[in-house]
Amino acid sequence: MRLSIRALLVGSVVAVCACSRLETRTAPAPLSTDRPSFSTGTGVVPIGFPQVESGVSFSRADGVDQIVVGEATLRSALTPTLELRVTAPSYLLLRSASLTADGLGDAALGAKLVLREGAGEPSVTAPAISLLLGASLPTGAKPLSAGQSLLSGALLADWTLAPRLGLNANVVWAQAASDVGTADTWAGVLGLSVSHSEQLGSFVQMFSVRDVSGSWDAPYLIAGLTFLARPTLQLDVHGGARTSSLGSAHYIGVGVSRRF
Repeated sequence: MRLSIRALLVGSVVAVCACSRLETRTAPAPLSTDRPSFSTGTGVVPIGFPQVESGVSFSRADGVDQIVVGEATLRSALTPTLELRVTAPSYLLLRSASLTADGLGDAALGAKLVLREGAGEPSVTAPAISLLLGASLPTGAKPLSAGQSLLSGALLADWTLAPRLGLNANVVWAQAASDVGTADTWAGVLGLSVSHSEQLGSFVQMFSVRDVSGSWDAPYLIAGLTFLARPTLQLDVHGGARTSSLGSAHYIGVGVSRRF
């Protein structure tokens, strides 16, 4: 079983890379990434220019410290409106009063489909809309793996409010492992992004998750900066926090994205 999953993962990486060579390479649009925000944008990468986005993060929530190293996703376009995505297993380190565990987490496969292009100019009535579908693969080490494949889907929307100001919203559904198999979770995200210059950008977002018990968590407030070091290389830093009657939580991370 593990061998077939690894073969599927390797085959997916090869297929994604092959898709990037299906058409003649032409001058691409400016580098645009899905990280480091919690939400996902509606855009797909240019055909012929695969993109890797990765990072490192630390979080503390509900008495558990977590370090994630990797967060690597390979994105490659099959058509101007469809991209394939392969997320590699990240190294995870979990520490709490009763548990210490480390190892590789689960991998994932996905695809993003553009349903509607944006207006190309500021408009609140003509957002860009995309659909993101994914499935995790139980490649991780126990107890870090879900132990089964879990499906997810998200409806993505972007509005251009002004030449340098954008609004982003996501509605996310995902399966979570439970004692009876799987359970549904939901999340909502709303955020603003600002392009301060050709190189520097920032964002602020709020998101909340409806867990398997059916209750909504206290919302996280997150913010971050992106810096375009070169036309094909972006650096980022981001962080967020949540405060509720059950306790506080926070995280911070850095990342790098590269177009090839």
